[in-house]
Parts: sequence; C-alpha cells; structure tokens
Amino acid sequence: YWDPDCNGAGEPARWIVHALAPSTTGALDLDGDGQCVLAAYIDSEDSSSPPLGMSTWQVFCDGSFTDNDLTLARPSPSPPPSPPAPPSPPLATVLPFVITGGCASNSAVLDGVEYAAAGYTASGAPYYRGSSSSSYIYWDPDCNGAGEPARWIVHALAPSTSATSDLDGHGACDYAARIYSEDSSSPPLGTETWQVGPCLPILFIPGTAVAQLMPPPGWATGTLTDKNLTLARPSPLSPPSPPSPPSPPS
Repeated sequence: YWDPDCNGAGEPARWIVHALAPSTTGALDLDGDGQCVLAAYIDSEDSSSPPLGMSTWQVFCDGSFTDNDLTLARPSPSPPPSPPAPPSPPLATVLPFVITGGCASNSAVLDGVEYAAAGYTASGAPYYRGSSSSSYIYWDPDCNGAGEPARWIVHALAPSTSATSDLDGHGACDYAARIYSEDSSSPPLGTETWQVGPCLPILFIPGTAVAQLMPPPGWATGTLTDKNLTLARPSPLSPPSPPSPPSPPS
C-alpha cells in the first residue's frame, strides 16, 4: 500500500510491503505503530500504483535494508476455456456392420457376425455389441493405461463408459483381435489386416461327434497373428413380394 508518511514524523511517501492491512481511515502512518516497520518499500509520490517493471526497492534482509531489484508485472491472462466437446450423434444414426474372415475357432465373434451400436464411451466413440454373441468392438485410446497406441478392439467384455483409457480395467492389453487406429468414429470398413488371437485347428475325437480346439506343437496360445477381416454394412432387406393378383371370376 501507499503511505504518505509511514511514522507520522515527516518520512517521504512510499509504497510499502507489510504483513498488516493498512488503515482505511488514517491519513498517514497507516499501520498505526508510529514507526516505519515494513518488509520492503520504494519511495514514490505516485499514489496511483506501485511502479511496474523492474525497480530498486529497499528490502529488509538479514537484519538490515538492502537494495533489491524487484519486478512488478501484470499476471498473464488465463487461457480461454476449451470449447465443449460436440455432442455424440444419436445412437440410431450409427450404422451397424458385419464382420467376416475369422477362422473356425473364433467364428462366433469374427465371421458373419453383425455388430450394432450399443452406446458411447467416455471419449465419445461408439461401441458395438455382436447381435449373435456377447462380444463387443470398441475404441480404446490406451489399452493398458501405459501409453499404448489407440486401437479398435474385439473383446468379450463391454467397455467402461467412464474410463478414459484401459477400458476393460485389466491394466493389460487382452482381447480377441485389434487394429491400430486414431479414428475413433468407426472401425475401418472394408478388408483390413487385424491382429487376431490364435486360429486353432479343430480335432475330431475318433468315434464321437465331439470337436475340440487343439493347438499345434509349439503354438503360443496368446500370440496374435495377421488376419484379413472384412467389415461391411449389412445387405439391405429385400422388398416384400407384391401381392398375388386376384383370381379371375369363374
């Protein structure tokens, strides 16, 4: 604050740094102690503002006042708030797709399965549920929360709709298939190379109708391999047949 006389005894006017708020009614000695006890000061007849920029102030350091160059500057303006994220499109406008190309061991989720939009995740990306299976396809910006590239994932579990990464909450990148993509609006349509879990051969047990998946020797069952999968819009329904013409009169 500015004090025209810090002890009431004819001291020069000055701007003062003080631990106490100044009197708003006194004309001088605004801390009311009859002394010039303060942390720092600069003599000034300008009561409108302390001097901006760098100036030499008298600062109380180690028991005495010493010259110190202090800088007073206007604070940087706060950055404008980020604009709100655009609203997600109505779910009914997110088109379904059919995925094909999976091998026998994962055909229940990757071959001839239609996926329809089931909701949105926290990023605003749609996620899809298989119409004939309890599997999901969703976009995860970081599947283990440790900086992995963004990708579309085929998973047995529905994704979190509140988490911003690691949407299955496992802390690991576990899934049936994935493809890297920065486009969160839709998995890539057409034929693309996905990384798919093991396509295991089927072994029919002799004398029975039982089939089981058998990994060949040395097969690492957790290994992902390249597989061309195709995502396409489902074929439109055929129009209904026209009614039969009326029978001629007998």
